Amino acid sequence: MAESSAEPRAHRDAAFLAAKRARLDEPHVAGLNALAAQVERSTRRPAPRVDPDSGGTAARVLLLLETPSVAGTYGSGLISLDNDDATAANLLRAVQEAGLPREELVVWNAVPWFVGTRERGITPSAAELRLGRTWLLPFLTLLPRLEVVVALGRSAQAAVTHLSTATPELGGRRFTVLLAPHPSQRVYNRPGFEGRARVHAALAGAAAALRPDGPGAGEAR
Repeated sequence: MAESSAEPRAHRDAAFLAAKRARLDEPHVAGLNALAAQVERSTRRPAPRVDPDSGGTAARVLLLLETPSVAGTYGSGLISLDNDDATAANLLRAVQEAGLPREELVVWNAVPWFVGTRERGITPSAAELRLGRTWLLPFLTLLPRLEVVVALGRSAQAAVTHLSTATPELGGRRFTVLLAPHPSQRVYNRPGFEGRARVHAALAGAAAALRPDGPGAGEAR
């Protein structure tokens, strides 16, 4: 795995981004990106690929968001903490402050294809959220080391809750599930909501759960 950037919005660097895109078939992300390609063919909508600077199939923590951003879809083509948008920048800083190594993480979306136009993403419909859930189980089956799911935002939380209660195919696998608001700039800046603190607390909980002596804080499902 190549060294990832420590600075937000690293995909503004065209050479850095091009080098990443050349690595989408590396073994730790090849299967996940084949699934993303399948999503794209099935929905006929763009579905960004998993970042090769993530842990991929070796990840122990899944960060589940709502839907790909404009920057992730039409800019980098990646689901990445390095994307050139505020949500990615906020999440990267929070991950760093929590002490979560990038190689332990993978990022996915409750609706893994882009919803909206090139100018603006929109909130997924109820039907899109239901369809998105059908792709979450196949994604999870490709993560044999998964221990913690951090569901960021209501759509992600609903997807995880639905999966844990309605899908027997999980075969007894149990994860620590941590809930937090979506790390968008609007949520971070909402007066009295403490969005930033709640995201940081969830990621700190994920980091603690990975330690051998960690408390496994969160809701096990």
